[in-house]
Amino acid sequence: MKMQEHVERVNRSLFHPDGTCIASGSDDRTIKIWDLRRKRLIQHYDAHAGPVLDLDFNSSQNFLASSSTDRTVKLWDLQEGIFNGALLFLVHEERRKRPLSLMHEFTYLVGE
Repeated sequence: MKMQEHVERVNRSLFHPDGTCIASGSDDRTIKIWDLRRKRLIQHYDAHAGPVLDLDFNSSQNFLASSSTDRTVKLWDLQEGIFNGALLFLVHEERRKRPLSLMHEFTYLVGE
């Protein structure tokens, strides 16, 4: 089975900590997650109103955080396959220079 590609540039790709899948975020405003063993798309999120710039998994590996030029950081529940909420609105006009590295805050917010 052929993996479905993003229709615009990929800004971030990230292996899941257990090595079974990879997540990617793109200028097409989507996040895609592929199962590496089966070589197929397992989740697709119409994620943001602007390009997805960065991604990070939390320490429990059940959540994925994404940031975008729409000035939001969103949290995705990977087990349920759903959007779990916007955590904060960023005030930075230029987000491309700032990597997403807020997993300690996310850990606190989701109650791990």
